[in-house]
Parts: sequence; structure tokens; C-alpha cells
Amino acid sequence: MKCLIIGDRGIPETYFLKKMKYLEQYGVVFTTVNLDKSMDDAAFYAHLRRIETQGPEGIKINNEILREIKDAEILAIHWAPVNKELLENAKKLKIIALSRAGFENINLGVAKEKNLWIVNAPGRNKEAVADHAITLFLAARRRIPYIHNNILDGNWESFYPEKDLRNMIAGVIGFGNVGKETAKLLNGLGLKVLAYDPFADKDEMKNYNIVKVTIDKLLEESDVIFMHARMSDENKGMINMEAFKKMKKRPVFVNNARSMLVYTDALVTALDEKLISAAGLDVFDEEPLPKNSPLLKFDNVVLTPHCSNTIESLMYNGPAIIAREIESILKNKKATFAILKPDS
Repeated sequence: MKCLIIGDRGIPETYFLKKMKYLEQYGVVFTTVNLDKSMDDAAFYAHLRRIETQGPEGIKINNEILREIKDAEILAIHWAPVNKELLENAKKLKIIALSRAGFENINLGVAKEKNLWIVNAPGRNKEAVADHAITLFLAARRRIPYIHNNILDGNWESFYPEKDLRNMIAGVIGFGNVGKETAKLLNGLGLKVLAYDPFADKDEMKNYNIVKVTIDKLLEESDVIFMHARMSDENKGMINMEAFKKMKKRPVFVNNARSMLVYTDALVTALDEKLISAAGLDVFDEEPLPKNSPLLKFDNVVLTPHCSNTIESLMYNGPAIIAREIESILKNKKATFAILKPDS
């Protein structure tokens, strides 16, 4: 049984193999290819952005992948596009194993027609994203990059936040794996935590010492707001100018989820008009961030290059999770994290 692994700059082939090689005991034979070894970080993030906004169609699959997929029964991927072209060449494919939570890079319609298993790896990097969110918050609140650059320029200038950390209220939008991890860290720092998620259980939130509230109450009462919602048609642009105007306490605003959850023009206006006190951002409408981006003009904005989802040790989590899912399918025809299941 052939398993084709398509590595990329985010998770190389060797990381997959290290956690999946034990599947050889079930007759799995591995073949590895790379999505595009010529990609640098900028090209890779441009690829991610294209898939996030357009999906997998229209992206040309290289000839090596098309050749190797023909006799593969298992496909293990990270950000490789699984489009109609690839699926039509996958004559023997039974399982697609996606080493991340989102599945924007898979044409689910065609996959369903082919009666495939699709499994993913939710929560595989929740710790990395959560601790980066907290880091952005603390750095933006204290203006750490700005003060650091002042010292490099010979200026000994301090900045003092308005409120003690332990008297602040945090608002978390989205109570999935990352939202829960962020809430745990915030509790440890002594903040009261509010959360908005229409699909989350109120009693489960209580177990995390979190108060479930409406989106309006969260916007009005929070001293810091964390975006951890999944991207969907329903919540695209959920933070618009109207939302910023409801932020009565001039919060620190943190987004390391998806840029499309927030209207960038509204965010820039909110910063200009001091509706928010600072921002920490790891995701952008265009990546890499253009040199003429208005976000670059603010000394109270901390920017990082879409890197919150990666910590070296956690890069193995996705391959480890999907290896267990593949094993479960091969042994029991069951999966814990199944996006699609075959009809029979």
C-alpha cells in the first residue's frame, strides 16, 4: 500500500516520515516528494494566501506529484493543493491525511465523489498559536519593539500602560482549540476572561473559568481582544468599523487567526482614531506585507510574518496525529478526526 507524502516548507517530508514510518508494519510503503523546493518563505506564504482566498483549483500540480499519485492509496499532506487535476489522476486513492486543521487546500466536492476518507489534525499547533497571541499582546501593550528601537537610536524613553495586567479583562473570539489554550494562559496571568462563540457550550467555558457573552458585550468590556475564530463566509469581516466603535475601553487588539476576519481599512482607521490602544498582528491581506502598508506607520503595532503556528518541536504533531488516524482506519475502519468518510 503506497503512501505518497508531499512535504513543503512548513512541514518537510522528513518530519512526516519520522512520525509515520511505524505504519510500515501494516504494509504501508512510503514515497516522498516536495511541493516546491524552490519556494522561500515569501513564496510559501504567498502560496498559502492564494489557497486561503481562492482554494486549490487553478494551482498547477507539478509532473512529479501527478506521476506519483497515480498508484498511491494514501496521500499525506500539509499545504499541497488537492484539486480536481490531482484527484482525477489518483486512480487508487483511498485516504487523504491532512496534517493541519483547516482543509481549504482540498476540493471536498470531488473528494466526496471519489468516496474517500479525509482526516485532519485539529489542535496540532494550538500551544504555538496561543503563546504567540499572548506574546503579541504583551509586546504591543508595553510597546516593547518601539522602546527597543528607541534605545538602538540612542533614546532613553519609556512607556507606561494605563492599567495593571491583573485588572484587565480579556475577550476571546472563538473557543476552539486555540481559544481554549489562550484562555488558560490568560487565567494564569490573572486576567478575567470573556469569550464569544455561538457554538461553544456555556458549561464547558465555566470549566475554563470563562464567562460566555455576546459579541457586543465582549467588544464593550474587553481591555484586550484576541481573534481565534475559524474563517467562514458567515464571519468574514466580522470586525468592521461598527465593531471597533463598540470597543469602549480602547483595547489592545490581537489577530493571529485569519486576516479576513477583520477589515484592514477599519483596523487602520481604528488605530488612527485611537479607538484601540495597540495591535498585535501575525496575518495580513497580502503576504508578505507590502512596504507601503499603512500598518507600518504605527509605533503601537507589533507585526510578525505569519509565524505564530510554528514551533520546531510542535511541527511533528500534525504528522503524528494523522499517522494515528491512518492506523485506526487500516485496523478498525474508524477515525477520530474524519472530515469525510466513504459511504461503505
